[in-house]
Amino acid sequence: TISNLVVDPGILYAFDFLTIGLRTAVHVVQPQNWGFIPIIVKAFPITDVLKIYVEIDFPIFINEVGVAMTIQPQAGIAF
Repeated sequence: TISNLVVDPGILYAFDFLTIGLRTAVHVVQPQNWGFIPIIVKAFPITDVLKIYVEIDFPIFINEVGVAMTIQPQAGIAF
């Protein structure tokens, strides 16, 4: 079986009310498959060091067949 590995370094900028960012992305095991991922993150503080966050990613990948875009919501805990 082939595993998907996506390497996606990027930058984030935190405003007072939300964080935005942009990552580049490469599917390692697939030829000519690269893209970029704009992201928007909203965090809600629980304690001084603990936050719950919601994030929405918009991955856009380009390969030999064309362009694909999806929307990926995420949620988690940051510390």
